[in-house]
Amino acid sequence: MNNTLKKWLPAIITVCIIIIIILISSKKNSLVLNTVEQKNVDYSKIEGILQMLEKDDTKGNAANALNELYNGFEKDDVYYLTNAKIIMETGNDIDAVSTLNYVKNKTEDYYRLRIRATAGQFFTLGEVPSDLLDTSVEAANKYSDEVDFQVLAGELYYDKDNYVGAIYYLDKALQIDDKNVDANYYYALSIYILGEQEEGISYMEKAQKLYNGDDEEYKKSIENYIDIMKEGKR
Repeated sequence: MNNTLKKWLPAIITVCIIIIIILISSKKNSLVLNTVEQKNVDYSKIEGILQMLEKDDTKGNAANALNELYNGFEKDDVYYLTNAKIIMETGNDIDAVSTLNYVKNKTEDYYRLRIRATAGQFFTLGEVPSDLLDTSVEAANKYSDEVDFQVLAGELYYDKDNYVGAIYYLDKALQIDDKNVDANYYYALSIYILGEQEEGISYMEKAQKLYNGDDEEYKKSIENYIDIMKEGKR
């Protein structure tokens, strides 16, 4: 990436964190039980255990409640997914990822949790974990109708200067939702870098019109990219 575009890279990192939060927030305390249920495990109690995480006075009891539920039974995907959520509440994203390694059936819940936990390591490691791209691409390929997976894969490819890969997934995202701000934003940047100046301006201006958030850094980056594109800078 050239120096002109690199100048506004902090805004890209900010948006990355926003997207990752969105990925999991809508399903924070629910799990789809796509696993072979054990006859005597009362799975109806899982929701209650997850709700314990919402209150400070019960959060610390969630792990014990889960282990009591599985006392005498084999640990399955539901156990590991639930336990990973509990561990993430303690801020230990590295252990959460390790727990998710035991999951056999990689459901949408699995990918959302793994992406969240893997991305959370950014604050510990000080850099984007190397396997975040692989996990995001795997999720995007398996759940091709989930726009946020497509956007995240495209965004991370862009961050790696792989603009062809970015365009592939961002185009898929736009086919699902052409009003997705981030898809328009990163698609504009990717096609501009590959020489499509007018189209790049068009998509960035569309992102500008669509964005109604309060992230001033993001707004400023859109304005500056439009100016850069109109000047034809590389």
